[in-house]
Amino acid sequence: MRLLFVIDPPAALNPQKDSSVALMRAAAARGFEVFLAEVPALLAEAGGVFAMASAAQISESENWLNAGKTQKLPGDFFDAILMRKEPPVDGAFAEATILLEKMQAPVFNSPRALREKNEKLAILDFPEWIPPTIVSADIRALADFHSEQGKNGAVLKPLDGMGGRGVFALPANDPNFRAAAELLSEGGRRLIMAQRYLPEAKDGDRRVFLIDGEPAAQMLARLPRGGDHRSNMAAGGKAEARPLGKREESLARALAPELTKAGVLFAGIDVIGGMLTEINITCPTGLQEVQKQTGKNIAAEILTALENRIALENQIA
Repeated sequence: MRLLFVIDPPAALNPQKDSSVALMRAAAARGFEVFLAEVPALLAEAGGVFAMASAAQISESENWLNAGKTQKLPGDFFDAILMRKEPPVDGAFAEATILLEKMQAPVFNSPRALREKNEKLAILDFPEWIPPTIVSADIRALADFHSEQGKNGAVLKPLDGMGGRGVFALPANDPNFRAAAELLSEGGRRLIMAQRYLPEAKDGDRRVFLIDGEPAAQMLARLPRGGDHRSNMAAGGKAEARPLGKREESLARALAPELTKAGVLFAGIDVIGGMLTEINITCPTGLQEVQKQTGKNIAAEILTALENRIALENQIA
């Protein structure tokens, strides 16, 4: 198989932690041909949509990548395309998904899902699984919501961020609430999200891996470092692989039908205190931490699911 990975600049990827690297290594281990391209390397002409891509030799070493000469390759040259560009899901990201839809090759996750299922807003499709939540640009509405949440207050977060950037935990009567709301909403001009702060957050969140509708047997507990409420690994959180919990499994299975229908092959579902807080589908991470701690190769499971999807699509065609 020929796989195209649409990624951030390879020099920015940490070979010891990055899940895209784990997926490339798993692909190489199967003898797949791996090609790399960044979003600006996509192009459309009258003859179709192409990628200026380079063939890549992938290894397990620290010097994990040996990329060849860039070639102009049509979409149907590839058996599948994996879109692994990190947020923000901005105009450039959305435009790339439009081109990817025209590449004449299966793309995972679905470009439409990447464009339409905002990782913060997608939880609104599952109201029975989420904590009290409001999305608004109105400072007064946000302040009223905050005051209604009791002593623990609320969490404010931007809708297009990642890695815990711009996330504020603000207890009741915190004098910084309005200032934080004004900052994130750009003075009431941008929508932001507020959620009831869950006391269980002090013990971190749980990242559940959903692979083509089936939750992986291992999840990742992400624990905040001292002096920080955020448990994201990008914010210094500690990651511990644990067996999938019953509540987390039930939640993941409740989400699975809709995500699978939308063309989501791989999702990272974030759970705090048994409540759904985010659905990550752009570039979910955590695969290497699980493999190092348990030997469980979730990247290989994802590629098996990808092969099965492609086989099914070929049968239908």
